[in-house]
This record gives sequence, structure tokens and C-alpha cells, in this order.
Amino acid sequence: MTKDKRILYLDILKVIAVAGVIFNHMYWFIPASNDFYITVRFLLFSIVKPSVPIFIMVTGALMLGRKSSYKEIFTKRIPGVVIAFLIASIIYCLYKGNNPISVFLRIFEGEVDGKNYDYIPYWGWYIYLLIALYIMTPFLQKMIKSFKDKDYKVFIFLFIILVSIFNCLPTFTSVFLGTSDGVNSNLTTSLFSIGVGYYVFGYYISKKDISWKENLISIIIYFVSMFFCTLYLLFFSRRMADPGYFPLEYSYFPISIASMCVFISFKYYFSKGIKNELLVKLITTISLSGFGIYLFHVPLVEEIHKLPFMMNIFNFNPLLGTVCLISLIIFILTIVFYLIRKIPIFRKIF
Repeated sequence: MTKDKRILYLDILKVIAVAGVIFNHMYWFIPASNDFYITVRFLLFSIVKPSVPIFIMVTGALMLGRKSSYKEIFTKRIPGVVIAFLIASIIYCLYKGNNPISVFLRIFEGEVDGKNYDYIPYWGWYIYLLIALYIMTPFLQKMIKSFKDKDYKVFIFLFIILVSIFNCLPTFTSVFLGTSDGVNSNLTTSLFSIGVGYYVFGYYISKKDISWKENLISIIIYFVSMFFCTLYLLFFSRRMADPGYFPLEYSYFPISIASMCVFISFKYYFSKGIKNELLVKLITTISLSGFGIYLFHVPLVEEIHKLPFMMNIFNFNPLLGTVCLISLIIFILTIVFYLIRKIPIFRKIF
């Protein structure tokens, strides 16, 4: 990827997604001590929830426009991801004080929560999704080659809109109607995968010219979605008397809509690039380290947050502390993986 021509708006989206994922794993550092901080918590949590869909869309935009052979997928792409995840899991297992030998079996089991919580990174579920998308890539490339605009729209409706509505129904009905009735997940997970929808959507938008009107509609829909998500979480917390539980997933309808809107608007504003070369270089460098930051950020967040200087910042202002901690994590890991990529054997992994 380092030899490819950079697409700036995709790099910007990756940087935003990286920051969002980090916050998603540290939102509890913002105290639920009063209504203001509870509302801010919910708003920020809603804003960062599109991070994973953005990662998938960026990957789709980059991968589906190429011609990938089965050999490339199964001898380069997937092994690279597996090795990176294995390294991260071993380090995480050691960080938790466990025997790293058990990591190999637990990765094969694919359970990132429950009994494997302290052995393989709990945020590593995305790696399994990424592997599945890589496997499907050669087939999708051949399929969408003959797609017309209408085909993309129907595909996106079936694999994003419809699935995201189905996915959020049980949670929404349990909150508003007192029952968890909804469409059985056997339908949405066996027949459709919203990850595939995001993947194809990223490619579709990457080759499409966005009009001023489409961008404006996207911005309006995005803000409406964020407003709704925040109100929904506030309502849920009041009803359940629990400001620390967030029933909002990346596959839920308002988040899927917001994710697509973010992608559309950034394509509109940054597809022609920006003039500040130093800023472009900074964005590119962080973007290139994005996968490594994703894999290793949680232990670093936990340890740096404990440091006295960081605790003092959080005690002074939790929002300032959040910005400082996220910025510091990105800064440290960007430097680390910039140096790691100088080692040839790691260049294709991280």
C-alpha cells in the first residue's frame, strides 16, 4: 500500500476512524456525574460509532477497484492480517499476565469475549470480518464489474438499509415497547452481511461524482441521525437507570445511515486534496499506521490514563483529557509503526 498513489480523502477518513475507535474504547473516562457529561458521553459515542463502517468503506474503495487474484488474497492479504493479529494477541496476552501459548487455539476459536477476553484483543472481532471481506473480494470484483447504478442502489439497500433496520429492531422495541421482538438474526447474519454492504458502498462512492445537493442532503441526514442517537441513548439511560450502557451498534440503522453520509461528504470536500503539504504528509503518515494503531491502542490507553499527569488533566477537564489522551496515543503509535515499517519483514504486515 505504501507504493500506491495516496487518495487523500480516504486517508483523512482512516485518521478519523482511528480516533473514533480509540474513543469508543475509553468513553467511560468521561464521568457520568451530571446531565451535561452524560449527554456529552452519548453524543460523542454516537459520533464515533461510524468508525468501523468507515474502515470497511475505505477498504472497499481501495480493494474492489483493483483486480485481486485468489493467490494474492490467500498468500498475502489474509496471512498478513493473521500474523499481525497473532502478534497483537500475544502481546495483549502477556500484558494481561497469561500464557501466550494458548493464544493460537483461542484465535482459531474466534471468540473475542467471554473466556478469551484476557487472551486475545476483544476489539479483534473486526479482524475476522476483514478476513471474510478479503475472501469475498475476488468474487465481488467480478460481480460488480457488470453493475449498473441501479444494481448498486438495490445492493446497498438490501445489504445496509434493510439489514441495519432488522438489526436494531430488538433493541429499539425493548426500549420503546417493552419487548425484544424483532427479526431473527438467522436471517440477517446467514443471508446478508452488512459488512459486505459497507464494502461495496465504499467502492461505489469512490468512483461516483458527488453533487452539491447530495452532499447537503448527507449533512442534514447525518446531524438528524446523531441527534436521534443521542436522544435515544438518553431515553434508554433514564428508563434503565444506567448511564453506562450503550445499546448502539455499528450495524444499527441510524449509525449505518450516518456512516454513509460521512463517507459521501468527505469524498465531496476532499476528493481534490488540500494544499498544505505538511498536513497532507501528517495525515498520510497516521493513515499508514492506522492498522497498527487499531491493534495496539487499548493497552496503551489503559496505561497512559493511569499516569499522574494524564489523571491531572482528566481531573481538570475530562473532555480536554479525552482529546489529549487520544492525540497522545495516535502520536506514539504513529511513530512506533513508522519505525517498524522501516524493517522490511514488517512492512507488509503493519
